[in-house]
Amino acid sequence: MPLPESPSFLVSDALRHGATRSNLRSSSLEAPFHGVRAHAGALFDLERLCTAYALKMPPTSAFTGITAARLWQFPLPAYLPAQTGTVDVAALAPRRAARGAHVRGSKYDPGIAGRVVLNGLPVLTAADTWCTLVGILDVPDLAAVADHMLSDGPGRRLANADLRELASAVQRRAGQRGSRALRDALALARPHCWSRTETLTRIVLMSAGIPEPELNHRLTIGRREVRVDIAWPEVRFGLEYDGDHHRDPRSFAADIRRQELVQDIGWSLMRATRDDLFRDPQALVLRVASRLAERGSPSIRIEVSQMVRPRP
Repeated sequence: MPLPESPSFLVSDALRHGATRSNLRSSSLEAPFHGVRAHAGALFDLERLCTAYALKMPPTSAFTGITAARLWQFPLPAYLPAQTGTVDVAALAPRRAARGAHVRGSKYDPGIAGRVVLNGLPVLTAADTWCTLVGILDVPDLAAVADHMLSDGPGRRLANADLRELASAVQRRAGQRGSRALRDALALARPHCWSRTETLTRIVLMSAGIPEPELNHRLTIGRREVRVDIAWPEVRFGLEYDGDHHRDPRSFAADIRRQELVQDIGWSLMRATRDDLFRDPQALVLRVASRLAERGSPSIRIEVSQMVRPRP
């Protein structure tokens, strides 16, 4: 008896079409969840795993938490625990939360959270998924995810929201556990930020007393348009965060040309890396304060004790 060709299928469906229990115990199959089988090697990513679980989900349930965050392609930090083979599922209250191996079950209130279909999978809305990450992400990373949803940067984003949507999602959870962290994160969120590390760099600087910068500030130089990651236009000073992709020879060469162009019109640029942000943020703050002072910025009072120390 040939088994279904789809990557995953319900045991009940296979039995109804003539498969035997012996067929379903074949070494060529995996059992990712109770009542579900998958062809060996078929569940090679989270989306395939969720598709397998969705076969048995009630029609009103939705993926939530870290699972939904990854489906939405949020910029998540490395400090999150591994989630191999496990999914987060929210049942529509008052239904009982999902149970079983490789499942973390919870409930959602339809008056508070909404459900949508993303690439064929039921998930909480992007804004509501963000809210479920409170207690999992710290406030700076909650702000980084909010920035991601608000961003007008290049590249396609699955998750988009505006400040009103995020504020509404936070307001619906007023008084609940974690609501203060959501409010704090929303207060830190800004549009025009294009990466998690840009968000964290900005938050580190501002928390220590550096004046709030403009993000991805546009400069027109001749016929070229140049962006400065983090900028203080009033003193013509900017900070560029160089992520790992800047190590590519072509990116490195383009960065040098861009820096020369910006300096040619009287700007000063400073560069920062992952080590600056995560290993010695205090030194980064002091360097920025010094350069701002050199450029004529009003006196800045640095409060190192208040400085946020981000996690990689």
